[in-house]
Amino acid sequence: MQKVEQKTVILKKTADENYPSVDDIFQLQKQQIDLSHYENQLQEEQILVKLLYLSCDAAMRVQVSGAKTHMETLKPGSIMKGLGVAQVLCSKSQIHQKGELIWGNMAWSKYQVLNAAAHKPIPKNYNRPYDFLGLLGGSGLTAHFGLEKIGKLQEGETVVVSAASGNVGMLVVQLAKLQNCKVIGIADSDQKCEYVIKQLKADHCINQKTQNLLEEIPKIAPKGVDVYFDNVGGKTLDQILLLIKDHARIILQGSISSSGQRVQYALENYTQLVYKKALMQGFIVHDFIKEFPEAINKLIVLVTKGKLFFQEDFQQGLENASKGLQKLLLGENEGKVIVDLTSEYKE
Repeated sequence: MQKVEQKTVILKKTADENYPSVDDIFQLQKQQIDLSHYENQLQEEQILVKLLYLSCDAAMRVQVSGAKTHMETLKPGSIMKGLGVAQVLCSKSQIHQKGELIWGNMAWSKYQVLNAAAHKPIPKNYNRPYDFLGLLGGSGLTAHFGLEKIGKLQEGETVVVSAASGNVGMLVVQLAKLQNCKVIGIADSDQKCEYVIKQLKADHCINQKTQNLLEEIPKIAPKGVDVYFDNVGGKTLDQILLLIKDHARIILQGSISSSGQRVQYALENYTQLVYKKALMQGFIVHDFIKEFPEAINKLIVLVTKGKLFFQEDFQQGLENASKGLQKLLLGENEGKVIVDLTSEYKE
C-alpha cells in the first residue's frame, strides 16, 4: 500500500463583488489516500497522474462567478479546474506511458484519474514543461491564432495591443514585431510600459491610467490602427473604435475590465465599424484545436531561436494556488502565474 497526502482545492462559494479583493471563495482539503487503490480501479483508456504545474488564467474569474457564458461555471463544492502539466504514474492506454509528461485540462488535485485521449504529450527532450501552460499553451496559441486567423496580420501594419504586459499581450507584441509591424502597447503603469518597450520591443506603450488614448495614439499612428488585439474590452475598446483605419480588424480575446460584473460596459462607438468597413470578431482558441500541433511547432522554433521572451510568476504549492489567481486578477503578477507543485513530491 502506498499512502500519500492528497490535496484538492474546492470552490467554497460563488464569487461576489468582493472577489478578488477578498480571497475567501476557495478551500484546501487534505486527506491520506492509497494510490494502489486508484491504480486497481483504472478503466481502459484512463491514466493516473500526479500534478506538477497548474495555470492561473483570467478566464477563471468567469468560471467562479456563476455567469452564463461559453465556459463551464463551477458550483460551490466543485473541484477547481484549469490547465495543468502532470506526470503519468499508471496507464491503461497506449496513448500515454508511465513516466510521460502530459498537459491539458485538469483538476486542482495532486493526484487524479484522467481520460488519456483528452491530454497531449510533452516532448521528452523539452526541459521547460510549464511552457505548455503559457508560451506554448493557451497564451501562445491565443496570440498566434488571433493574429493569423482573425487579424490576418500583414507585414508593416500598425497594431495596438491592450494589456500588453499580460500573458497573451506580451506574445502578441513580439509576434507582431516579428512581422515588422509598428506595435503600440497599452498598460496601466509606467513600470509595465517600460517592460513592454525594453523587454518586449514594442515601438510605443501608453499608460492608460495617466495618458489619454484618444490623444496619444494619433500622435504615434496618424493614419490610424490596422489591427487591435483586445484583451480588456470596456472603455478601452470603445476608444480604439474611434481610431481605426478603413478595413481594420479588431480581435476580441478577453474583457477582463468587466469580467464577472453583472452589468457590462455598453459600447458607444459601435457604428464606427460600419463607417470604417471594419471587422470585429471574437474567438475561442479551441476553435482551432486541430491546428494546435502545427502552431506549437512554429512557436517552439521561435523559442529555440531566442525570438520569443516569456516571463513566469511562480507560486509554490497547491495551498498558494488561490493566492496566485488572486494576484493575477488584481494585476499584481509579474508574468504568467504558474503554481509549482514539484517540491511536494518526495521521491
